[in-house]
Amino acid sequence: MQKVKQNIKQYTNDFKEIYDISSILKYAIILNIALFGIEKSKLLQKVELEPLNIAIGVLLMMLVSVIILQLHLINSLKLKIVNNVDAVLLIILISSFIYFLISWLVLGFNLSRIFTCIFILAIGIVVLTCRIYLICKQDKEQNKHTNIYTLKDLYDGNIDESEELILIDEDSADYDLLDREIFINNLYDIIVNCNPDKKFVIGLEGPWGSGKTTILNIVKKKIKDNNENIIIIDDFDPWSYDNKESLFIDMFDTILRKTEFKYSMSKSKNMINNLYSVLFSDEKRAKIKALGLYNEENLVQVNKVKSMINNYIKKCNKRIIFIIDNIDRAEKENITLIFKLVNNIFDFENITYVLAFDDEQIKKIMKQDLKIDYNYLKKIVQLEIKLPKIDKSVNEELVKKCMKNLIKLNGVGEQYLNRFDGIISNIGELIDDIRDLKRFINSVIAFTFKTNKFLSATDILSIELIKMQNIELYESIWRNRRFFISQDKQFFDITESFRNNTRFNKEGKKYFNELFLNKENKKCLNLLKYMFPYVESYSSNQDLEQTGTIIIPNNKEYA
Repeated sequence: MQKVKQNIKQYTNDFKEIYDISSILKYAIILNIALFGIEKSKLLQKVELEPLNIAIGVLLMMLVSVIILQLHLINSLKLKIVNNVDAVLLIILISSFIYFLISWLVLGFNLSRIFTCIFILAIGIVVLTCRIYLICKQDKEQNKHTNIYTLKDLYDGNIDESEELILIDEDSADYDLLDREIFINNLYDIIVNCNPDKKFVIGLEGPWGSGKTTILNIVKKKIKDNNENIIIIDDFDPWSYDNKESLFIDMFDTILRKTEFKYSMSKSKNMINNLYSVLFSDEKRAKIKALGLYNEENLVQVNKVKSMINNYIKKCNKRIIFIIDNIDRAEKENITLIFKLVNNIFDFENITYVLAFDDEQIKKIMKQDLKIDYNYLKKIVQLEIKLPKIDKSVNEELVKKCMKNLIKLNGVGEQYLNRFDGIISNIGELIDDIRDLKRFINSVIAFTFKTNKFLSATDILSIELIKMQNIELYESIWRNRRFFISQDKQFFDITESFRNNTRFNKEGKKYFNELFLNKENKKCLNLLKYMFPYVESYSSNQDLEQTGTIIIPNNKEYA
């Protein structure tokens, strides 16, 4: 019985994600009206079996068949996901049940009518039961096993060693591995203990990779677990909009929807359109008008709705936390719009905005592209929380632990881990963003240990890291491979260094001098020294090739 309840609950949740129950009910009622209308007019009784009527009947049946084929209802019946056939099935079941109740309670007992309803209900329930079983069974089979883990699973060593392929989930995290607890607690305490009677704006500022999104995810989870009177709006993504109109309309709609404020859909849409026309010029619809240019009638309507929303929130004893992340990644013009909307239009009572952005990036955009004084933000943001860059030692420790656990999971024994200390140390120096670490693990590790047959694991890890972090350097190494490959020269058809060591050393030093003038290339110097003896010699201010007779080693163990 418990499994049955779980299956029904799961099917219901899946259905609600795609279809609106009120719309299904509406269509079921319309169908009943049509059926009772046909019965009242006795239309079917008036139809005589004449050739023309038969032809019309055949055409109607053909039309229904075409509609069924067009909606792919037969194929949809076999699909193991909620789809159109489930919507049609539910409409038929609800309309049959309504028809049955009205026929029995209002129109009196009619055996043929009651029997028909029971027959349709029975068939519908059987089909619906089969659909629920089919969909839930498919979900269970899919969820039976996954080889995609969180970085925390890897860090804590909670991955099965028998796993053949290990991938890391690249979604934003809701756990802290970078010692950001002080900022998490600080932001949580501010939000929970802040009870403004008007709008309040918090700015979470920090460079890319400083953990803003992770901090927000953890704080949101804590708020949801411990505060029932707080409504969190966190699904508004500013960089998914390419124009101001869609951003403005969806932001307003999000507030109405999340607060569950019941207002006429047509009036809401009309009000939003009116407000939009007030804010934007009709010609270009690009620049925000001064607030003094409001149309008086529209302003009254806007204030009326804002007052209704404010009263609704107060009476429900609710507070709204509107989180807007990645503002600096939005379209440049949309950035200004977001700040102005927060400051002037959507300044509801009992609402706290948490705006997360890279302040240096915003400052650059405002100064160079929008010609706006950055001090404008000081009038909007009332409390600033500035995040420093991730502590390098913390990041390196995270990389070290994750990489060692991952290497062990790929069959390397504890006694051989010290062979990877050099590459792990270099990875920690070059990767300073968790996203890059996840990408490196997913893109390189499986390839290195599962398909590599020629190079050592440490070498291929190193060169793939360079490829991911600095593709220009990677390509330069390949084009100038004679300055990197010190053994197996014949394999790569590199023999000119045997003829003139002096010239080779001179050209090599010149190449490396120019190469490492680039700061990004210089970051990889230690990694290149670890891989290539020529780079080690150059770094030590020695000749790449020593003068004298060159002996080509025949080392079968070299990789």
